Amino acid sequence: RWKVGKGILESRDVNVPNKLIGISCKTFAGTKIVNRQRQDLGELHDLMLDFHANRILYGVLTYSGFAGVGRKMFAIPWEAFTIENESSFTRGTERFLTVNIPQEALKEANGFDENDWPNQPDYEWLKAVYAKYGYRPYWEEQENRTPV
Repeated sequence: RWKVGKGILESRDVNVPNKLIGISCKTFAGTKIVNRQRQDLGELHDLMLDFHANRILYGVLTYSGFAGVGRKMFAIPWEAFTIENESSFTRGTERFLTVNIPQEALKEANGFDENDWPNQPDYEWLKAVYAKYGYRPYWEEQENRTPV
């Protein structure tokens, strides 16, 4: 009961409240990113994983200024990304991710260079990244929970 195509698995089971969709990291790489005003912000370059928590730490957005000048990268909390039209995304007819970030914020913000990634990210650095975009880090939400 799976629809399979180009890095996407989509459940056809109608007896569940939420359809299961699996998307490969390779499929996400290079995906166009826009803001809510449909302004082009760049593309998803990579995903950083939290190996111990089995979670996505953040997506790496590559932003290029006018005519590709001023290219820089940003760590964006994974929770900030949305797929507005799952059907179009899975069919490949309209494949982009949306974030609620003004284009001007990226123009003025400090990012990092493709050849000079943050070399010692820690929880404090990540907390600042999450706070910058208005998200609470997932590890803080899990601190008081016990595993099932």
